[in-house]
Amino acid sequence: MHSLGNANYFQQTQMAAGVNTGGNNIFINLNADYVQAVKNINVASGPIDHGANATDLTVLQNLRDFVFSPSSAATGFIK
Repeated sequence: MHSLGNANYFQQTQMAAGVNTGGNNIFINLNADYVQAVKNINVASGPIDHGANATDLTVLQNLRDFVFSPSSAATGFIK
């Protein structure tokens, strides 16, 4: 799925505490449940969308509304 059009890209805000690990490093931990990206989309037939207002838009809205949430647990860091 590939969504077109700048109007279909969104900002979001998640209130999450930063963890100072020393020096100039601050980590912000987020949960990301990517299964939610296809919430309310039937993927049984393997949808292919390249446009602005089909399931590709629904995926972007799901990413904005359902995928990310704050987390207080530090499970690992990538440097």
